[in-house]
Amino acid sequence: MNLVLNIRPVQRINIYTRFGLAGGEQIMKRTDDGPQSYPVYIYDSETDTGYFIEKYFWQETWDKNNRTTLSMQMDMKISFFGGNSTGRARYEVYFAIENILSLLYNSQGNTYFNQYTGEVATGRNSASYGLPFPIPSFGVKISY
Repeated sequence: MNLVLNIRPVQRINIYTRFGLAGGEQIMKRTDDGPQSYPVYIYDSETDTGYFIEKYFWQETWDKNNRTTLSMQMDMKISFFGGNSTGRARYEVYFAIENILSLLYNSQGNTYFNQYTGEVATGRNSASYGLPFPIPSFGVKISY
C-alpha cells in the first residue's frame, strides 16, 4: 500500500511525501512439535573415506496467514519551480531523501530452522524492499 501526499505551500514550491507499507511474502510454517535428527554419510572421493554428520528435519507446510514482518518506507522530496517570463522555458530543482524511516524502523527478521544445528534462528526472512539506509538525491529538470 502506498499513500502519497503533495503539499504546495506556495505556487513555486511542492513537498512530496510517499509512505509505503508492505505486508511481506508467504513463508512456510513448522507443523510438528520439534525437529527430528537423521544421519548423513559424507563421502570424500579424493581420499576414499567418509564420515557421518547429523542433520535435522522439521515438517513444514504452506500457510497463507504465515508471512514475513511488515516493511515501512517513507520518501520525501521538495521541489522548487521556475521559468522565464514568456513561460516557454521552465525548470525544477529538487532535493529528495528515500527511505527516511530506516533510521527509526527496520523490519524484524522472522525465524527459520537451521538443518545443521537443529535450532531456530532469527533474521533470515525479513521483509525488506529497499536499502537499509536513507538515500539522498538532488536534480534539475529543464524543459522548453
